[in-house]
Amino acid sequence: LATGIAFPERGVNLPDSIINKINGYNINEKEIYNNIDYKLLNEQANAAKFNAWQQDSLVQVSLVAEERYNNSQRIDKDSWGGIQVSVNLFDYDKKIASQTGIKSYQVLKTRMDFKYKELLAKMKSLQLTINSNQKELKGLEEQSRTTEVILANQKREYNISQSSYYEMLNTQYDYFALERKMVEMKISDAINKISLLQVSGELLSL
Repeated sequence: LATGIAFPERGVNLPDSIINKINGYNINEKEIYNNIDYKLLNEQANAAKFNAWQQDSLVQVSLVAEERYNNSQRIDKDSWGGIQVSVNLFDYDKKIASQTGIKSYQVLKTRMDFKYKELLAKMKSLQLTINSNQKELKGLEEQSRTTEVILANQKREYNISQSSYYEMLNTQYDYFALERKMVEMKISDAINKISLLQVSGELLSL
């Protein structure tokens, strides 16, 4: 392998629960909202919106406290705590910061919409590919069964000298070629389904 790591002689086994989840997954457009990239954009947009709101808030509330000491001893009567309320009638710098935050929020919302459409298109494309591959796989399985029957007949005919070894060898080659193609398609199908799980944000839950 390109990584330099030897492939296990006995292959790699996955728990049946994971295999069943991969094979049994059905697309759900609403699950796009669970996509990691989409959720990250959503968090950034919410943060930008909150920051913009904070900058443009008419009233600011904060906790204040003061403690006085005399020779490392706290003086209770001179120590106090409370709530400070400030009214921002007009602060140009905060207004600019608020407008900048709103613009950032709008840009992030646009990126979220684009990301959703991108993920939806990818989800539908993967599903179409999966459906097409599964139809082709069914056809290959039928061919494989037919070829297996032909091969068995040729072996019987060969034993009674009614079929040539060359014909039987060609059929055997066709059978192995079909088996190999089916394995490749099953691997491709699993990869596409894993990609679907990634799009929907379900991959990490396997």
